[in-house]
Amino acid sequence: MKNFLRKLHIGDSAGGDGASSPAPVAPPPPPTKKGGEHKHASGLSGCLSSVTGRPHAPPPLPSPAAAVAAAAKVETEENALATALASSVEETRIAEEESRKEAEDERKRERRWRTTTCS
Repeated sequence: MKNFLRKLHIGDSAGGDGASSPAPVAPPPPPTKKGGEHKHASGLSGCLSSVTGRPHAPPPLPSPAAAVAAAAKVETEENALATALASSVEETRIAEEESRKEAEDERKRERRWRTTTCS
C-alpha cells in the first residue's frame, strides 16, 4: 500500500518499516493555479485522460427474457393493426354494398314509376 501511495506521491517517503530502503521518489509537481490540494491528481488525470480516448464498448445485449417480451409486444401490436385493418376493410365493403343496394332500389323505383305513368 505504501508503494502505491509513493507512486502517487502520497505519504511519507522517508518513513517506513526500515526493512527495505525506499526507492528514490521524484519530487511532487508544482502546485496548480487552483491550489496545492490537486498535486496528486496529475498522475491520475493522465491515466483517466487516456481512458476517454478509447472506443466505447457496444451496449450489452438484452436478456433472452427481455427479447421474448419485446417480440410478444411487437406481435400484439401487429395483431391489433391487422384487426383494425380488417375491420376497416369490412366497414368499407359494407358501405359499398349498402350504396349498391340503394342505387339498385332507386332504379327499381324509377322503372315502377315509368311503367305506372306511361301505361
